[in-house]
Amino acid sequence: MNQINIHSERLNRIMELAKELKISPFAEKLNTMVLSGELELTSKSVEEIILELLETTSKEREESQLAKNISRLGLHNPTANLNNILWNIGRKGISKRELSELSTCDWIRCRRNLILLGATGVGKTRIADTLAITALQSHLKVFYRRASLFVSELRELEGNEEIKTYLKMLSKHDLIYIDDFASGHLDPLGESMLCEIADEISDKHKASLLITTQHDVESWLRNYFYSAANGEAFVDRVFTPAIKFDLDGPTLRVNIFQSENNGTPVINGTAIKKNETGATIGKSENDSSILVPKRKRGRPRKNPVTDCNNRKISEIKEFETNVHAGTGTDDATRGTEAKEQTAALNEEMKK
Repeated sequence: MNQINIHSERLNRIMELAKELKISPFAEKLNTMVLSGELELTSKSVEEIILELLETTSKEREESQLAKNISRLGLHNPTANLNNILWNIGRKGISKRELSELSTCDWIRCRRNLILLGATGVGKTRIADTLAITALQSHLKVFYRRASLFVSELRELEGNEEIKTYLKMLSKHDLIYIDDFASGHLDPLGESMLCEIADEISDKHKASLLITTQHDVESWLRNYFYSAANGEAFVDRVFTPAIKFDLDGPTLRVNIFQSENNGTPVINGTAIKKNETGATIGKSENDSSILVPKRKRGRPRKNPVTDCNNRKISEIKEFETNVHAGTGTDDATRGTEAKEQTAALNEEMKK
């Protein structure tokens, strides 16, 4: 056993120097080891202790930098990761295994493009955010913009110098992530700049493009691009050689989700509580606002996204109702009684 003595004056000096050198984790770890008595009787050599302190400092600095990079991107889901992607919701078009393979970021290193196509609410943005974060974790540089803002930035560039500077900035990134592509219509200037980006970045293999979109390529050519020729050139450079996933499934924007910690059902931001017998507190068995059962060990249910009457969300939507309006009913007359009461109250006030 080695006995290492740390004098309080020296420890204070170490703490001061660590602050000056901006390596506070080093001093904090050392202080923890001293207070716990780990240094009094230890089998570690001085070199091993120093290495442990430096590794702790490096890890905490890396985690801090990653958090800053994620925050700087401004992603819609900054906490997205492989563990909080829901797979038992009936989504088709991409599997857990395929997403796990994409998270290795080999497609980015090979300068491949990735297109995620799907209706609104199917989860393509969360999946794309997850891939962007895994790229940052792999020490790759990521650029992110909503498509509308991206095109606006391109249209505001004036002169060749500004354009060259912007293209140079983009080329320094490994991944260019454009969310909600092809919504609206392009004007000639925005279209010209977008094609320039495709030629400079994708065609010359300077970066990979990650695009989420609600519209298929035929819609791009028919509705989004101003010129058919430019649209075809863009598709040839970006879409044709890309890895494509066509996602399909129920919308996740019906306020049905499971908490990221333990799978407890959540309705309108409030976790559903249960008593000792397993019955839901404050909810009746026929209450259709309880849509997602708590997950149990073993095989998942075949159709977990159903209401208490075993109807699918797609069937509920056919009646143009919203089972999450707060009443726990799904009939077409929801709110009628409340409106009548309000109208009667207004009449009384007028009298």
